[in-house]
Amino acid sequence: MTAMTSPSWARVRGPLAPYAGGFRVELERLGYTPLTAATHVRLMAHLSWWLAREGAEACPSGKPAGPAARPVPGLPARRARADRDYG
Repeated sequence: MTAMTSPSWARVRGPLAPYAGGFRVELERLGYTPLTAATHVRLMAHLSWWLAREGAEACPSGKPAGPAARPVPGLPARRARADRDYG
C-alpha cells in the first residue's frame, strides 16, 4: 500500500512571483508528479529570493540581466551548440 503525500507548495516572492502560477501549471501539464512539481516551485522560490537579494529582476526577454549577465571569473563562456535546436 502506497501512502499519499500532499505537497507543500512554496510561496514565491520577488521577481519571479508573477511566473510561479504558470510554472506550476506547466509542470503539471508536462506530467510532473505533485511532489516533484512542488520541489521545482520551491527551487524557483529560492532563485527568486537570490535574484531579489542581488538586486536583479526576472528577464522575460530571455536575455540575462544583473548578476546572471556577468561572467564568472575562471570559467569559460558557454555557447549553444550549433547543431541543436533550442527554439
